Amino acid sequence: MTFRFEPLTETEAREIINWRYPAPYDFYDLGEADPDVVLQNLFNPNSPHFAIATDEVDFLGFCVAGPEAQVPGGDYSEPALDIGIGLRPEETGRGLGKLVLTEFLASLLATYPANRFRATIADFNLRSQRTFLGLGFLETSRFLANGSEWVILTRAAERPSPG
Repeated sequence: MTFRFEPLTETEAREIINWRYPAPYDFYDLGEADPDVVLQNLFNPNSPHFAIATDEVDFLGFCVAGPEAQVPGGDYSEPALDIGIGLRPEETGRGLGKLVLTEFLASLLATYPANRFRATIADFNLRSQRTFLGLGFLETSRFLANGSEWVILTRAAERPSPG
């Protein structure tokens, strides 16, 4: 399966606002957030959001590169390109995250001058942590913010060696 990363449209952004995940992943639901603020964040020029598409699915989810992938309260003093990924609720838990993330990292290597990638993931989200750890990310810190524990994972920004 080949993935495309295209600029997020307003229609797709509004769809993200309406996504509803099953517990405990409902933590990521944006339904209670101010839609104007969410749209402003999704279209922050310093932190581009990309729609994930395939030949079979027009909008599988989104990826982000930049400060919008950070969680206030974490230590982001070391230079790194912050990244994040969000799949449609019905697409989660099917093993697509690793495939999408592999291709997203490759596309970032071609366009961003980064030495390290960094992801911030809610502590309870072991599924996402396993995805990132499986691609060579390592836990570098933890912190509490807004009543939740967060894990920061980093990895060198290079293509993994074959084998």
